[in-house]
Amino acid sequence: MPDNSEDENKIESQQSSAKAEETVEPSDYSLDDLFASNKEKSGSWDDVLGFVVKYRKILLCALAGVVLVSFLLLLFLSPSFRVSKITVDGNYVLTDEEIINMIGVNYGDHIYKGVNGNLLDIFRLDYGKTEKSITERYPYVEDIKIHADFPSSVNVTVKERAKVACIRLNDGFATVDTNGIVVELSLSNDGIERYNPVICGLEIDHVMLGEKIEIADEDDYQKAVIILGAVLAADVNNTFTDGYSFYEALQEIRIIPSGMIYLTFKLPTETFLQVKLQSVEKINDDMNWLAQRISENTFEDFPDGALNMTGEEYIYR
Repeated sequence: MPDNSEDENKIESQQSSAKAEETVEPSDYSLDDLFASNKEKSGSWDDVLGFVVKYRKILLCALAGVVLVSFLLLLFLSPSFRVSKITVDGNYVLTDEEIINMIGVNYGDHIYKGVNGNLLDIFRLDYGKTEKSITERYPYVEDIKIHADFPSSVNVTVKERAKVACIRLNDGFATVDTNGIVVELSLSNDGIERYNPVICGLEIDHVMLGEKIEIADEDDYQKAVIILGAVLAADVNNTFTDGYSFYEALQEIRIIPSGMIYLTFKLPTETFLQVKLQSVEKINDDMNWLAQRISENTFEDFPDGALNMTGEEYIYR
C-alpha cells in the first residue's frame, strides 16, 4: 500500500498555515477600524465645539435673556416687592391719602407701580418723572421727593406752598402763596368767607391755576403783601386773650385807584373795625399800635366803626 503519511502531514501543515493567516488578517483589520471609529467620534466633538465658538455671541445673549426673564419674573411676581409701608412728611394742607393718590401707589401695589419713564428709570426706581408730573398738576405741591426703600417701603417728602391771601376776581376768587402762585381758583364767590384776608381792588390781567397771577399794577399787590407781613409780625409781637389772632382777624385789604388803603378787622367783641391808611411807609408801627389797642380791649365798648390812621392823630368815627 502506498505510504500516505507524508501527504497527510503536508495537508495538515498547509491547513495550519491557512488558519494562522486567517487569524492574523481579521486582527489587523479590527485595529484599523477602531482608529477610524475614534477619529469619527473626535470629529463630532470638534463640530460641536466649532458650533459653540461660531455662535457664542448668540448663545451668550440667549443665556442672558433667560437670566433676565427669570429675574423679572421673580421681581414682579414675588410678594416681597409689594408695598407694605408708606410714610409722608412735610404736608399740612394736603392729607397723606391725597398725596398717596397723587403718586399712584397704594398698599399692596408693586413697588414699581409709581415709576414712570424708560427701562433705566424703572430699574433704578427713579420717581423723577412722577415727581415732576405731580408738581405740574397740583399747585399746592411746590416740591416732592419720592424714595423707595427696597423691597417694600416708599418714603415721600413734600414741600407745600404757603397760602397767604385770597384775591377777589370779577367772577370769583383766587388764593395765592407768597410768590403770587395761584393754589386755588374759584369761578364763583361761594365759600370765599372761609378765606382771610381777601385782597380787593386789584386789576387782574391773567389768572391760571398753578401759575403766577398777573396784576396790572404790581405795586398795589406788593403793598398788600407788605401789609400782610406787618399784620403777621404784630400778631406775633402782641399777646391776645381767648385765642384771638390779629392776622386771622384781618378780613379784607382793599386798595382803591386813589391809592388809599382800607383794612377791615373783626374785633374780639365780634364787631368790625375799618382802618384807613394812606401808605405803607409806617405800616409796621401802625399795625403794632393797633394790635396793642386791641389786646388792651380799647375798642371793647365801641360799635362797628372806622379808624382814620392817615394823619398824625388817629381818629375813630
